[in-house]
Parts: sequence; C-alpha cells; structure tokens
Amino acid sequence: MDKNGRRIRDAKGNYVWKSVPTTDWGEKETLLHWRQEWANYVNRELEKKNAPVKIDHRSYKEQGTHQLPTIHEGPTVRAMEKKGIRTEKGNLNRMIRAANALLKKLITRYQQLAAWIKEIKENLNEPVSPSLSLLLMDYLKMRNAGAYSNKAKNNNLKQVSAEIVYLEQHDLSTLDDLQAVTDQYREKLDQLNRKMRDSEKRQKELKELISAAERYGSTKEVVDDMKNIHFKMKRDQYRKDHEMDFNIHFAAKRTLDNLLKDMPDKTLHISQWKEEEKQLSAEYDADYEELKRQREESKELFRIQAQIDSVLKERERIQEQQSEQRKQQMDRT
Repeated sequence: MDKNGRRIRDAKGNYVWKSVPTTDWGEKETLLHWRQEWANYVNRELEKKNAPVKIDHRSYKEQGTHQLPTIHEGPTVRAMEKKGIRTEKGNLNRMIRAANALLKKLITRYQQLAAWIKEIKENLNEPVSPSLSLLLMDYLKMRNAGAYSNKAKNNNLKQVSAEIVYLEQHDLSTLDDLQAVTDQYREKLDQLNRKMRDSEKRQKELKELISAAERYGSTKEVVDDMKNIHFKMKRDQYRKDHEMDFNIHFAAKRTLDNLLKDMPDKTLHISQWKEEEKQLSAEYDADYEELKRQREESKELFRIQAQIDSVLKERERIQEQQSEQRKQQMDRT
C-alpha cells in the first residue's frame, strides 16, 4: 500500500504483493514429517490386514535402492493411455520400468555370482585359485560320461568350447579373475544407474520447462493486450472473457519462476531445452541398450558358473564316496 492506503502497481501495471506465511505448512520439514506419518499410518493398517507389503515415504535415492523413479503422468495422460493412445510420458515410464526390471535382475545376478565365488573359494582350501578352463574341461568329461550318442558329445564340446573362448576373450583364467570381472560389472552397473537416474531427473525438469514455457508463450499476447485497455470496466470484462488464458499464463509463470529461481539466466531457451532433451533421450536409449548387453554378459557368466558348480559338486560327491569307502574298509579291518 502507498501512504494513502491504495494498492501499488509495478511498471507493468500489476499489483505488488508479498506473501507472509502464517503457518509452517510450506516448510520442507513439515512436508517430510507428514509423509513419514502417513507411511507409518498406512503400514499399520496393512499389517492389521496381514498384507505382505509396505510403503516407504523416502525417495529411491534416500532408500539406497537402484530403482529409477517414474514421472507423474496425471489423469489426462492416464486416460489417453487407457484408451490405447501412447503418450510421451507413458513411453518414458515404460522404458523406466523396463530399465528397472533389468537393473533389478542384473544386480541380483551379480550379487549371487559374487556370493557363489566367495563360498567356492572358502570351500576349496587351495593355495592357488583353480583354472576355469580346466574346470570346464572336467565338466565336458562329466557330461560326455553320461552322453548316449556322438551327437550329444559334439553338442557338449561346442558348448564348452564356446565358454572357453569367452574366457580367453575376456582374459579370465581363475576364480579370482571371475570375481574381479564381477566386481567390475557391478561397479559399471552402479555408474550406469546413477547416470540414468540423473538423466531421467533432468529430462523430467526439461519437460516441465518446455511445457510451461510453451503455455506461457501461447497466452502472453492475450495478457499483454490488456495493458492497452485503460478503463477499469473494459479491463475487468476483458479479463473475464479471457479468464482461461489468464489462468494458464500465470500458472505457467509460477512454474517457470520456481524452476528458474536458481538459474542466473531467466531467458526461455525453448529450442535449446528441446535439443538437450532430445540428446538426453538418445543417451538414455543407449544406456538401456548397454543394460541389455550386460544382461547377455551376465547370462554367459551364469552359464559358466552353473557348469563349474556342477564339476565342484561332482568332485565333492566323489570325495565323500571315497571317504565313505575308506571308512568301511577301516571298519572291516
């Protein structure tokens, strides 16, 4: 207000105002507290019904999980998707869910492989880690011993030969080497996950920026035209006639102000944002292809693990059998 109690306008003719919070409802801490209390309440109700699920108010990052968060679709997008109309947000969420399924499978596989290597090394009690190729050759002998035809023996030979070639190509000779490459894959998977998480977050931000900027730009002329109307009644009528445009314009402006508040440059670089989003989307696709490639790599490692495991179990069975035979001989003597 000015000294006469009239509302002050800025250079553009808009009223100057200041927001003064009267509660702590706008504080981040309050929101987090409410979210936690809500999660606690829901989990208590789920427990009463013996439901085998729980909800967590924390983000995936705060939980320490490797999942990528999906983006909010909203009722309009969901309605379109329900009708079979594919949307940009829907497509992105489908890729994120597919990536999450791959990530979960790969992480589980590498964890299982690492645990298996650790257990085998502890049980072997050998000063030198055994040769993987020799273990695979023992697997071939074991398989061929139970083969009923030359065709089956040839198939066994082709399979084991392919595994040995894989080991040579990846310079894998011992269990220690296998453990090292497993750790390497797990680290690479963590890096890929972080990169995809950052990319998804930035893509979401860019989509909001582009959408808000386009809505702001499409209604700007309507809002600017009101500045040329000097009579209050005509201005009020004009505002009423274009109420939807004004609501869209100022809602978009609030979104832009919030998204650009930490950026020194407040200019709307729509074409630049679209180019960045396109590039991030292409990189995301490439990262997803890398996930699929790692899935194939993990399959190969698991095949080798299964074959070596069979050999080691057979060795253990033979040792137990020999030990039992020795014991029986000692009992007879």
